[in-house]
Amino acid sequence: MLNYNAADWYTQLMGQNYGGPEAVSLSQPVTTQAVAPTPAITSPTQTVNIDELRSRLLQDALGYANSRGVGNTYQDLLQQEIDRAVSNVQKGGDPKSIDGRNIASTALSGKESEQRSQLTRQADELFGRNYGSRVVGSNLLDNAINDILNEQKTSAQQFLNRGTARGIFNERGQQAGMNTINQGAEAGRAQLSNLASGIIDKYRSQADKVRDDAYNAANTFQLGRNFDFNDFVSRGNEIGQRAQTNAKGELLGAFGGTNLFDFSKITNTAGQAQGAQNLRDTDVATALAERKRRSEQGRGLGSQGVF
Repeated sequence: MLNYNAADWYTQLMGQNYGGPEAVSLSQPVTTQAVAPTPAITSPTQTVNIDELRSRLLQDALGYANSRGVGNTYQDLLQQEIDRAVSNVQKGGDPKSIDGRNIASTALSGKESEQRSQLTRQADELFGRNYGSRVVGSNLLDNAINDILNEQKTSAQQFLNRGTARGIFNERGQQAGMNTINQGAEAGRAQLSNLASGIIDKYRSQADKVRDDAYNAANTFQLGRNFDFNDFVSRGNEIGQRAQTNAKGELLGAFGGTNLFDFSKITNTAGQAQGAQNLRDTDVATALAERKRRSEQGRGLGSQGVF
């Protein structure tokens, strides 16, 4: 970066006197030697060489651009801004107010802001709202939940069917038992869904963190630095793949060996539904058992004689 006093370089630009009687030479005596005409800025007291002014401003502007790490990438932009500033001076502005570094700072800041806005729009297209929900869908564990429920429900139904086949449950009792099984299935689905939601939310939070990082990178982008959304997209895809691979195992681990269907409850409900029939069957069974006991006891006594 060039360091200099604005008044010094400005004074150096006062190389020739092209004005009338009121013009003053600041660097050397006036001569009558013919000089090729050059653009000039004329004020009541001084004359500035426009080409030299423009060159000096560009040199300072590019020095500032190099300090920002952008080199000559935006030289055309800087030249346009310098031409605009020089034009204003030619219209009567103060040439001392022009600083190439300030011109470059303003121009590059505007360009940087423009690039950030563009990157933010790209982030909207790639990530946008509900990014985590798109990476990890709500139905991620639906099949796993169905598998667990179907396996345990089938076992409960088989238990009830065996009882019916053996005459333990009549038609009314079997229907009551099935109602209990269906209620257990609903409660089990709610329990499993709650566990699944926690797992899904964990992966979605990870994906949303990637989205937030992408937006932050876009909003803090600086000229001269490389930027690529592909890194963020890859991170999001990896999270989605991990969820697909590991979520079911995590659900089974969280669920453990929980039994969703209480066989004792099924039996009690079926027995209560059978009512008097269930009690009558119990009485008959008890009576038969008692008769058998007494018969066996009678045979034993008979072998010992009658008293």
